Amino acid sequence: KSSFADHHREKGRRFKLRYRHYVESNVQYLEIKWKTNKGRTHKERTAVPESPEVFKLETYADHLRAHFGLEAGSFTPTLEVHYERITLLHRTQPEKLTIDQHLSFRHGPDAASFEQIAIAEVKTPRNSTPLFHQIMRSLGIREGGMSKYCLGVIALYPDQKYNLFKQEYLRIQKINQPDGQPFLKHTADLG
Repeated sequence: KSSFADHHREKGRRFKLRYRHYVESNVQYLEIKWKTNKGRTHKERTAVPESPEVFKLETYADHLRAHFGLEAGSFTPTLEVHYERITLLHRTQPEKLTIDQHLSFRHGPDAASFEQIAIAEVKTPRNSTPLFHQIMRSLGIREGGMSKYCLGVIALYPDQKYNLFKQEYLRIQKINQPDGQPFLKHTADLG
């Protein structure tokens, strides 16, 4: 949860560790994602042989310490994220679109589901306007600004402050619950 708190405080230098398991290809990665003080985001992936049931971060303690100055023991699992992804590539432009759907989160016995939403992300070279953005704008669909990680932490840890993401989170709740019933009620201090 400290990664979320650092993100919420917009701390310059911060790290997030992820274990990723791609079900269809049965490939796993340890992914280290970090943001620099200059606002740049970097990612390093290391293929790992362990299945989700036997993966232990401590196995990679030397790598984390040597390359990033991180102590494996200072990280604890806080969120499982499950979703189905569709990846589309533009035929003639350097544009990649991923659409994540059937989104759900789990931590221990706690779970949250966002079945009514899909998250689309476009990757293009810098300073180019993706065709997908133009299409979405023409349909009146506007861009949002919250990662799956932040959405999951807010959903499963109601004691976390989330005022930086409150407006976007409430919009997502509204989409996820078309009958108007709130998905979750938070009592955290939003100040």
